Amino acid sequence: MTRARASRTRLGLIAALAAAFALAGCTGGAGDVDPAGIEEAESYVEDGALDEAIEDREALGVPEECAAAYLGAVVPADIADVEAIPADWPEPPAGSTLCVTGGGGSVETASYAATAGIDEVIAHYESALPASYERFRVSGEENGTGYESLDGQGADVAFQIRESDGGFVIAFALQEGLE
Repeated sequence: MTRARASRTRLGLIAALAAAFALAGCTGGAGDVDPAGIEEAESYVEDGALDEAIEDREALGVPEECAAAYLGAVVPADIADVEAIPADWPEPPAGSTLCVTGGGGSVETASYAATAGIDEVIAHYESALPASYERFRVSGEENGTGYESLDGQGADVAFQIRESDGGFVIAFALQEGLE
């Protein structure tokens, strides 16, 4: 592949993954809450419904760190729900807890609470991914998310790993959905 073509492919991949994140509604934790939703949540606190929902979440087995990092973590997450994850995808870094999965169609996500910072998470995946995966770091300005990311692709899937409040999100986009 020529250098110009590789650069166009990389920019196309970045744009596709940024769009995929936007379409999938991938957000961080409490810092991304709509202010209008805060008023609605406060009304639940007054009548005790929010406390009940939190208790239900705990009773269902949602890890405590997930409740803090992802307001949408209301049921336990299962990585098997992410069908686009490649068979040779590495395990997450130590101290990571799967909290939310989402998607369907050509884009799926796995959101983790993590004790490690994003630089450590990205370094983990840079070293743990098989050599067959193309990968590169991208600034938040370049990818449009505002968060540094590790973007790349394998034979059948493109991916983006980026920071979220209290953890990180991995988006998997099936190559056929990007063409």
